[in-house]
Amino acid sequence: MLSDQHGACLQKVQGAFPAATVTVAMCSIPPRKGKSPSVAKYNDNVTSVNKYVEKLSERADNVEYMDNNSVFLNNANKVKKAMYSDSDSSGIHLSIGGQKALREVLMNYLPDVDDITDSRKRQRSNGSTPGSAKKPVKLSKDS
Repeated sequence: MLSDQHGACLQKVQGAFPAATVTVAMCSIPPRKGKSPSVAKYNDNVTSVNKYVEKLSERADNVEYMDNNSVFLNNANKVKKAMYSDSDSSGIHLSIGGQKALREVLMNYLPDVDDITDSRKRQRSNGSTPGSAKKPVKLSKDS
């Protein structure tokens, strides 16, 4: 099992859905963009944690490791700067291209999920919904 906490969480989910095959996905931590010593240390730690989590997931039943390094790292294991926003000096926030590339990787692990970008869009009125001026007024019991 991954750890006591992860094992307990997995058992809780399996208990709630006993007829389902439960698979837990653990996504790798993305690196940060930047050249400072603190960013380099952060990225070294991220690499270590990702390798650790990947090994743990290989030993656990129903746990899938979602490796997104192909989105953020080139063949030389250097951060792809284009995946990060130019206006973000912290090196954390993704560019539109980085978001799309990460979404593609995640969707490969979630093949049964509908297009989440469409489902999150606000539904517009089709004209059959009355405007606030046309809605009936609710009266309280005191009225």
